[in-house]
Order: sequence, then C-alpha cells, then structure tokens
Amino acid sequence: MATATRLRIPAGEAATFSALVRLREDDFRRLLDVLQSTETVARLDALEDRATEALPEVPEAEAIIGMLFSMDRLRETRRETPEATASKLAQASGVALSDDERSRARARLAQALGSPGLRLASKATDLLYANERNIESFRIVTEMRPLFEEDPSVIPSSAVIVHRLEVDFFGQTGASETRHFGLDDNDLDRLHETVLRARAKAQTMEKLATQSGLTLLNPSRGSSES
Repeated sequence: MATATRLRIPAGEAATFSALVRLREDDFRRLLDVLQSTETVARLDALEDRATEALPEVPEAEAIIGMLFSMDRLRETRRETPEATASKLAQASGVALSDDERSRARARLAQALGSPGLRLASKATDLLYANERNIESFRIVTEMRPLFEEDPSVIPSSAVIVHRLEVDFFGQTGASETRHFGLDDNDLDRLHETVLRARAKAQTMEKLATQSGLTLLNPSRGSSES
C-alpha cells in the first residue's frame, strides 16, 4: 500500500515558517485578529500592510501573510479542511522544529487557515487574477524623432512626437513579459476616455452591488464614501 508523500516546506519559506511557530502568543493573537477580519480590501498587499501595522516588532509579518496565502491555495487545491492541511504542514520536512513546536505549528496553522478574512481574501485574490495575463506595471515613453535629410550631417528642420506604451505582465507561465505599443496623440485621447468610461461603469456596478446587499472587497478608487 502506497504511503502519502510528506510535504516539504520550500527553502525560501523555512525561516518564515519557523517565525510563525515561534511568535509570542500575544503577537500571534494580533496576527489572528488581522486574519479574522473580513473588512479588508481583497488584495494580498492590503492584508500584508494590516499585518505589518499590527505587528510592528515582527519583521516577518509581511512574509507570514504571503506564506499563509500560499498554504491556503494548497488547501483549496487539495480540497482539505484547515485542520487536515495544518496537520500535514506541521509534519512537513524542510524545517527544523521540536515536537512541541510542531504541535504548536499544527494548532496555529489550523486557526490561521480557518480564518474567514484569510479565506475570503484568498478566494477574492484568486478571482481577481484569474486571467490569461495580469499587468505588473506599465509606462508611456514620449519621444521626439527628427526627420533627417538625405545628408544625415545636415541638422533636421522638422520632427514628430511619438509615444510608446510599455506593458509588463505575467503570462501563462508566470514569467514576466513585456509588450510595446505605439501611440499617437489621438490614441492617448481615446485611452483617457476609455479609462474614464471604465471608472464610470465601475461606480454604476458598485451602486448595483449596494442595492443587492453585496459587499465589494475591491471598491473603485473613485468611489465616494457614504
């Protein structure tokens, strides 16, 4: 009969795993308070910011949130209860812990992975980025291109202004990729109008959500507070 493969904590997360296990009890309680709250924007970085604010003396706070997000994704993929995933992670290889520390790891991970705030934000983040490509960053480079005469030693008497949109994104493989798009002034105007229209549609959808009793975890920046 085949035995289940033992999980292994990645080398890059071993120190973070140990930090979670060795947190002081009052610090862990503050971390748990952050994870229990469902009143947070549905973004990993927002949850990381809240943990950092709640645990100013714990330098690993941000990394712990990122690790817990990964663990919740693992739990979701394996369709396990928080307790089942916590039990397996507590016995994982790749990190040196005593028996008492592994017992503490199991209890803390079960509480953390069962926290409504973490699970809600994790699911919301998964939906937010469930796209073929997700933008990492972008910028518009504006250049002036002179029109040279047939004799390139002659100083040009005219030029054109062009814009280049550079988009960095994560592709299907997860690796960062870059695409370049040429724009003129008319394209910039259309892009601006398209963004304004998208913001207006988002605000209309927010009104519909409010009327339906839905809580938006990622409200538009342009929304007015009630």
